[in-house]
Amino acid sequence: MSARRYVPRPRSTPTFANNKIYFTAPNGLLECLDASGGHSLWSVNVLQKFKGRGATFGYACSPVIEDNKVILPVGGPSASVIALDANTGRKMAETSEAAQNRIRSNRFTAK
Repeated sequence: MSARRYVPRPRSTPTFANNKIYFTAPNGLLECLDASGGHSLWSVNVLQKFKGRGATFGYACSPVIEDNKVILPVGGPSASVIALDANTGRKMAETSEAAQNRIRSNRFTAK
């Protein structure tokens, strides 16, 4: 598909946890909705805020919720993977590895 014909549509699976719905959009938006009423609780554009790279065809990572954190790969030079507070969207942690600073996919292992 050529870039001119590209229509940005979601490419990730929303996550439901603690009566909240977390989702990402192709432009890098991460949003948290109240599942009961559907209103937005918070949102942040993770590609803009953390200078994410490697999402030229659209950001497509599904949010992972663990220990009240939203965990996502971002692909930024100082934020390869981020953890945000699941209730507020505030940054809790970020990690970077020079060789891993491009978005590829979520690679998490369940215990």
